[in-house]
Amino acid sequence: MKKIKRINEIIAQQIEWRYELLNWNHYRTRHKKNKEIYDSYFPGLVYKSIKNKSMIESITSKKRKDYVLSERISKITGNPLLHISEITNMLGYTKTEISKILAKVKKNQPRVSLLGMGGSGSNFIHWTYLMAEWTNKLELFYELTLIDFDKFDTTNMLRIPFASRNNVMHPYKVNVVPTKYTNIAKSYRTTLVKIERGNDAVPIISNMKNTYVYGAPDLETRKLLNELNVPYYAATHKDNRCGIKYMPDVDDELGIETYGKINLTVFFLNHIQMTIEFLKFLGEPRQLEKNEILYYHDYDEDTNYLRDVPLKTGNKKLFIPAKTIDNELLERIEEE
Repeated sequence: MKKIKRINEIIAQQIEWRYELLNWNHYRTRHKKNKEIYDSYFPGLVYKSIKNKSMIESITSKKRKDYVLSERISKITGNPLLHISEITNMLGYTKTEISKILAKVKKNQPRVSLLGMGGSGSNFIHWTYLMAEWTNKLELFYELTLIDFDKFDTTNMLRIPFASRNNVMHPYKVNVVPTKYTNIAKSYRTTLVKIERGNDAVPIISNMKNTYVYGAPDLETRKLLNELNVPYYAATHKDNRCGIKYMPDVDDELGIETYGKINLTVFFLNHIQMTIEFLKFLGEPRQLEKNEILYYHDYDEDTNYLRDVPLKTGNKKLFIPAKTIDNELLERIEEE
């Protein structure tokens, strides 16, 4: 019992370090006439359930059901799941526009290797599949390879948007990806190896034409990729910022890079947008310079977010929960 208690204390501490723990009761009162995107509150629910030694379901609302982006959270809490058509519409895309983006990718038939199935890899494969299925553009890629030797833990499961395969008890991330996601490529494979000099993973990502490596590998892997001159696209997220950068230098700034404090709704929205931007690139690839930024967005410089303006899709107005509204930052941005 003492060991289990200690493990739970460590998990709770990691959640507190990595996620914004928002007060749902405050926003429930503030936005009582409108719905919110509920994902932001989920880390706080998990944290509270660990501290109170209770089931998550026992502290979720039975009276009000806000919408969620994450399939995993929807299955746990019972909150209604937003359809991919509604999500892309909130971000300013029509079905026709998404279909055209994917048609270009499918015509190009790239090989895609995902480095890691944590936050970046899992979000890319999930949102890509939902858009491809919705627009009838499956088999986008000639080949899709998932590379990850790591196991799941509770804290990184919070930011993985899909529900794991029910029939798989394997702890490794690549082995719980839903089987249906294999349909986004003509060929699909997984490899449980750490990328190291001389092992089988390096040829997979470096010796084939029309191959694009995407993900957020650890610093050790990034150093090796740079030393071997392996092209890759780093998909990073910190606090409310996200970006895709081509072969970034491993410097002091990168060395201290962390997820910061994750607002889970913002995290998912940023990864959906990064997925769309990278798919645009795969459909119309071009040569980038080392350290070139392919995409960047910061919700803390988004005036609609700072003003607490809801996202709209159809007749829905959905607020993004935020810990604070920084009025000084809003004024500075508007002056610029």
